[in-house]
Order: sequence, then structure tokens, then C-alpha cells
Amino acid sequence: MFGKRGVSPFIAFVLVVSISVATTVLIIRAWDTSLDKTKNYAKINEAKGVMNSINSAIKEVAAEGEGSSRKLSFSTSGGEYRVSSSEDSITFVMDSREELFSQGMSTREGDLYMEVYQNYTVKLKLNYTNIDIITDKRWSSGSYNFIVKNNGTSSGKTELVFDIV
Repeated sequence: MFGKRGVSPFIAFVLVVSISVATTVLIIRAWDTSLDKTKNYAKINEAKGVMNSINSAIKEVAAEGEGSSRKLSFSTSGGEYRVSSSEDSITFVMDSREELFSQGMSTREGDLYMEVYQNYTVKLKLNYTNIDIITDKRWSSGSYNFIVKNNGTSSGKTELVFDIV
């Protein structure tokens, strides 16, 4: 008609393939980010369950008196747990690459406190005022057998020993 020819079939093929590859990469990246967030939410929910189990065992052992103990078995898939004798607390800390919760958020669910820091670090914490934790422990992902033992009372506080076996 005006002496112009259409796009060559080879160039058309290259354009279609390039657009298809670019679209596939974008979909995979979006799906991967969503999958990472889902995994991190699952780790936090798992940590809440572990922390609540430990808290229940602590309360039972403290109420039963000297010599009482509880053995807990659990598996964790991420983050780090810390038993602190200096703070009389148990803490779970997990760094995330995504914003799972609002930064600066602080909330309480029963005895469990949750804080979110600016670098997307999520912290769950159990604090004790009438219990004296006399051992320090740390653990991360894996399967564990955990023992809580009542060592009696000192200075009006129940002394608890924690051990991983």
C-alpha cells in the first residue's frame, strides 16, 4: 500500500518471547515474596505456641514446689530463643526481610509481649517478677527436649533451672 513491510517474523518472535519471560519473572518474584511472608508468619505463630507452652510449664512447676519439673518437646523452624537469668525472661527474636507488622508496634497476648522494631525484627517476650531464672540458654531451629525444674525459693522468689537435653 505505502511500500512498507510489516515486522519480520523473527523480530516478532523475539518480542513475544521477551515479554513472556519478563512477565514470568515478575510473577515468580511476587509469588516468592508472598511465600516468604507466609513462612515468617508461620514461624511467629509457631514461636507463640512454643512460648505459651514454656510459660504454662513454668507456672505449673512454680506452683508445685521444690523438686517439681516438666519436660517439653518441641520443634522450631526459625528465629532465636533466649532464656535470660539477668532479666528473668524468655525471649524469641526473628529478623525478617519484609514488613510483617507495623514498625514500632507493641502488643500483649496474655503473658506474651510482642514488639516490632524498625529493621523488621519481631520480638516475643515473657517477663517474670516472682520467678528467679538461674540459668541462661539459647537455641534456634531444630527439635528440642526442654526441662524446667523448681529449685526452691530464695528471697521470696521461686528459682527455676532450665536445661536442654
